[in-house]
Amino acid sequence: MFSLFLFSIKNAFRKKGVSILAIFGVAVGIGLMVFILASSEGINKAFSESFTKAAARITVSSTGSPMGLPLSGGKTSLIPKSYVKRIEKIKNVKSVSPRVIGAIPSKSLKALDPFSVIVGVDPKKEGKNSPIFSIIKGRSFSKENEVIVGKILAQSIKTKEKREIKPGDTIEISVPPEKPQQTPKKEKLIIVGEFETGNVLEDCYLFSSEETVRKISKIPKDKINSIIVEVNSIDNVKKVDEEIKEEFKNEDIPIQTMMSKDIFSNLKETLDNFYRYRIILSTFAGMAGGMSILIVMLISVIERKREFGILKAVGWNRKDITFSILIESLILSLIGVVLGILLGYLAIIISGHYMEIFKEFLVLNWKVTTMVFVFGVFVGVLGGIYPAWKASRVMPMEILRSV
Repeated sequence: MFSLFLFSIKNAFRKKGVSILAIFGVAVGIGLMVFILASSEGINKAFSESFTKAAARITVSSTGSPMGLPLSGGKTSLIPKSYVKRIEKIKNVKSVSPRVIGAIPSKSLKALDPFSVIVGVDPKKEGKNSPIFSIIKGRSFSKENEVIVGKILAQSIKTKEKREIKPGDTIEISVPPEKPQQTPKKEKLIIVGEFETGNVLEDCYLFSSEETVRKISKIPKDKINSIIVEVNSIDNVKKVDEEIKEEFKNEDIPIQTMMSKDIFSNLKETLDNFYRYRIILSTFAGMAGGMSILIVMLISVIERKREFGILKAVGWNRKDITFSILIESLILSLIGVVLGILLGYLAIIISGHYMEIFKEFLVLNWKVTTMVFVFGVFVGVLGGIYPAWKASRVMPMEILRSV
């Protein structure tokens, strides 16, 4: 058996050029598979962290306002600030944070999106998961016109402009005038820190004081865009949500509530569908690599029919020939899989180097590596089954008669 194994290894590289092409085909397919699955793993990880941190949150905003953002309706999307104290009195509420929201044009911040969201908060009202308590660079804002930037937003700017946002950088914006005939006033915002909460939505925003954002967006002191309610337990979220709706059901300015766990549940469904699509795509990539093994081994069998006929004539049986071909296929697929994993890992490193944001969403762990390795070997062996079967059916008398 050992001699048969050595014979098979030697034959796997009888035609080096063809063998290298087979290995390369497997490597490319597996490398693509590694990259796709690594992105899936990274996105799922980020989603899980965001869900854990935000699951016990409720967002309160005016009816019809999308997620509390003043994207439509202007001042009609505002609600009275007095609602904050009324919500604070509801049982099981942990913290209540009023928020005012504005927009900074992309030309001011040089971001990827048409505009960037800036959120004004009251530090005394913020919960423990707030961006102001999640600083990773610099410090939090302490006075007017100071801002902190989310890590994801900072990385997107670095990707586009090839520059890194750092404490001390300034953002120049135009503030709308009080009267139409007046000239817009220029304001400079100073970036003093960078934060990372693990919430993929908030990490795309800028945060500052209420006063700063009110000045930028011309929001009255008695109005706010939304209220973030943190509940003391995930189990109490639905109950608190119902009590908030009951509290404000007869108000002149109606409110809507959105539970973060519902938002994330809808997002999870979308991500699950996208994950299935990536699995299918990566499977086809791996199968394409396996096809290269099938083609190369099939060509090898056709070219070596005479050899198999002679081997059968001297005592080899179908089992020996089948085993030999499968070992050859396994050797080529193993080398291709290992090389493919290395190629995938290299692609991840290069992507992370040139696009900072990829470092967060490309995760190559043992789960992905093991899955790809097992699948690659399986497909490689599968590609050798038909050639092995065909080789085992060679009839010695027919081959010897044709000599």
